[in-house]
Amino acid sequence: MRAAALEARSLGLRLRDAATGIRAAWFEVEPVATTLAVRSLERRLDALATDTVRVAERAEQLADDLVHAADRYELAELRARWLALPRSAAPSGVGVESERAVIARRVAQLAGRYLGATEADRSTEDLFRALDATGAVADRHSIDHLAYQVLMGGTATLGPLPGALAAGLVAMFRATVLSHTAAVRARGIDPAFAATGRARVDPVRRAPTQAPVGLTQVATRIPGGAAARVRVERYDMPAGRREWVVYVAGTQSFGGGDELFDMDSNLELYGGRGAASSDAVAAALADAGHREGETVHAVGHSQGAMIASMLAASDPDVRTLVGFGSPVLPPASADVLSVDVRHSDDVVAALAGPPVPGPSGAPGSFIAERLADPLPGIRDGWLPAHQMDGYIETAALIDASTDPRARGLSGLWAHLGDAESVTATEYAAQPRPVSPSSSAAAG
Repeated sequence: MRAAALEARSLGLRLRDAATGIRAAWFEVEPVATTLAVRSLERRLDALATDTVRVAERAEQLADDLVHAADRYELAELRARWLALPRSAAPSGVGVESERAVIARRVAQLAGRYLGATEADRSTEDLFRALDATGAVADRHSIDHLAYQVLMGGTATLGPLPGALAAGLVAMFRATVLSHTAAVRARGIDPAFAATGRARVDPVRRAPTQAPVGLTQVATRIPGGAAARVRVERYDMPAGRREWVVYVAGTQSFGGGDELFDMDSNLELYGGRGAASSDAVAAALADAGHREGETVHAVGHSQGAMIASMLAASDPDVRTLVGFGSPVLPPASADVLSVDVRHSDDVVAALAGPPVPGPSGAPGSFIAERLADPLPGIRDGWLPAHQMDGYIETAALIDASTDPRARGLSGLWAHLGDAESVTATEYAAQPRPVSPSSSAAAG
């Protein structure tokens, strides 16, 4: 992050130099601006110089933000190391005392930056508490706020920035959420995933269909954009068995109205809790007729991938998890086949942090990642690397791959293809009205 900050600051200086050159050209043109064409050129040069300065200011602000994020992350790491040290050192504990002194010295340096030089003489424990009070050490609220900004598409406020700055921004997101991600992993998923009554679902379309024959077809079945938010496919297998595939949409709204797949649900899910949108998924499965003990295969994009991960972590019936652009890592359950598709330039997927070392998921599980949109442009404000169109392209590349892990998915498609019939039901999701009696009971 500090290296990215230096690069951003250097870019800011170069942009200011470029603006100075453009201004110099404007001064050359201005005295001879006697024709319409020359006056038009003069105006364009003036506008270009102004825009270049604005982008330079954004680069400099990003550099400041990266440095601040690096300080917050370092302070959190220093505090974890400090708390892990023995409270008292034995005569042989010279190394412990040495590390204690190194941590104390660095904390004092950082405290001097945030609290002032006169505060740096306080004890290390006092400095940690004071830094907590200033917000310099990232707390849960600040991380939720950062997640909110990212999931809203915060890069839109920056405009079309060069790829180096976008990479720096992703680096900041990755590092800042590490402590939050670790906390959620340690705490686990809220087991109370079952519908709590906040959502109701209404079938908007029901029709016979065929089993998918590749990851591309799976990706294209994820709803969103129209009325449907959840798609449930019932597979009537031989010998009277049934299996189910549930597809879950991504975020549809920044907030307000009756949309359940909004930013509020994003933040609840990212914190490891159930949300109105996950209630809708549980309600859709129940309405379609799923019974306990019947196998479920869960698929989702973005927020939908978070919900699918929660379902896989809390419901033993889930045997397959396919996520596209998920802001959380899939659970590491050894009996769930996990296929996690992400783009390295997707700032939402960056919220998941680094993969957990070691095996994760059932045999055949894998993470597939590629750079989806390397060239900067005005479209960056719409997070193209996070859009489902890009993930459908990536799914097609996986289907065409000769990698044995990608080839291994053919067994899943063949298994689903054994169904005697397949019925798909698409559901709209609405908030369930709260009755006067229940609201009164809630106090």
